Amino acid sequence: MSTHDPLEKLKTRPQWVLWKLIPKTGKPGKFDKVPHRITGEKASITNPEHWSSYDRAANTLALSDDFAGVGYCFTKDDPFVFIDLDDCFLDDNAVRPQFKNLVDENRSFMELSQSHRGMHIIVEGEIPKAHVKRFPDGSAIEFYDHSRFVAMTEDFTPWGKPQPVRRPPDGWVERYYKGFGGGNAADYLSSNIPTIDEDELRTLTEIGVSRETVDLIYHGEGAERWDEDKSRILWFVATELLNLDATPAEVLYYLTIEESYLGEAGWRRRQSLEGARAWTWQYIVDRAKQNRDALLARLRGELPTVEGASPFEDLSEPAAARDTPGGDSAPTPGIAPIPHPADDLDPARIPPRQWVLGHRFQPGQVTGGFADAGTGKSIFAMITAAAIATGRPLTGETVHRPGPVWIINNEEPLDELRRRLAAVLIWFEIPFKEIAGKILLSSGMDDPLLG
Repeated sequence: MSTHDPLEKLKTRPQWVLWKLIPKTGKPGKFDKVPHRITGEKASITNPEHWSSYDRAANTLALSDDFAGVGYCFTKDDPFVFIDLDDCFLDDNAVRPQFKNLVDENRSFMELSQSHRGMHIIVEGEIPKAHVKRFPDGSAIEFYDHSRFVAMTEDFTPWGKPQPVRRPPDGWVERYYKGFGGGNAADYLSSNIPTIDEDELRTLTEIGVSRETVDLIYHGEGAERWDEDKSRILWFVATELLNLDATPAEVLYYLTIEESYLGEAGWRRRQSLEGARAWTWQYIVDRAKQNRDALLARLRGELPTVEGASPFEDLSEPAAARDTPGGDSAPTPGIAPIPHPADDLDPARIPPRQWVLGHRFQPGQVTGGFADAGTGKSIFAMITAAAIATGRPLTGETVHRPGPVWIINNEEPLDELRRRLAAVLIWFEIPFKEIAGKILLSSGMDDPLLG
């Protein structure tokens, strides 16, 4: 590595990944820059085990056509500030007026972004927290010092000669950081956001969260099931934790851990712990809690159904979370299926199946059971429900993901369902308190909505 290498200070640190351009679902012509490990799997920008040295990343890039470039992951332990200018050029390629002084005064590293519509600036310095300022013309300036990665291009076309990463004059970073509105998180604070003392906080294992969901929260493993849409993943995880009787404060804590895959979503939108907690509470946890409370109240007969309205209205992931500026967009259903090329069939890259009970139930899938009349299908369904609710292997199958169960039966009255469930508890010597609140019963013979 040359002593004149403009990225020498970064290249000495083992914080490098590779990146691919992945088309955004439902957004023709739009791409995500997705970080990957040198082994080919997707990388977490907050997990050092997924990173490598610059030389190893560059060598992998040179030997493979699978990647678009190398990227650097910023951490609290390095001295760098990343300034990301989005859509910062006018049609004549001049820098937009709001950014001109910043660019003209900068004497540190600058490169064009992959789209050639933006610019990356890397300096040595400090900022209080990440900050984003957006403008009506569609441009934006973003300041980061950790939990972010930059897809490097090393394209210095507008300047000819690259500048090395260096520390600017005292006060330069602070002046522009404050000049673009950095440091104010008051707009995102809310007095009704629940908090919890760490000595009262249960671990995810104590709450009963599955290993798969823990890996999803911290490292994003399995996020492909939701097309990497973090709003939808946050909604799923919040609902799962609430169904395991986690308190709203516990749910909010685990969804806003800064250096985690899911915590990054709130931090990216609001650039501070207070802002991330406010956004995640408003658009995810509080709404998931309200929907769960309303559903349980409806099942207990405490919430009357308005004629012509569905009691399950708005139980999907919140549109507001997807429509918030800067948020991830969920795929828009179209009138035809979207074809996906079968060009990546490496078993190591295909996520394994997830199971709830044995190899019979998968989360998010419909499972059917068939047998002749009078052979015990209904009572077997009761035993299956009790197994999932208690985590006990009552059917001889492993319970991979314990949780609440809703039994809907259109052949028997509610009293008969209660009798059968009571019989299951007696036979297996299960105390009632062990399934209290975890098994819900509905009968189509007693509820016209279901019948």
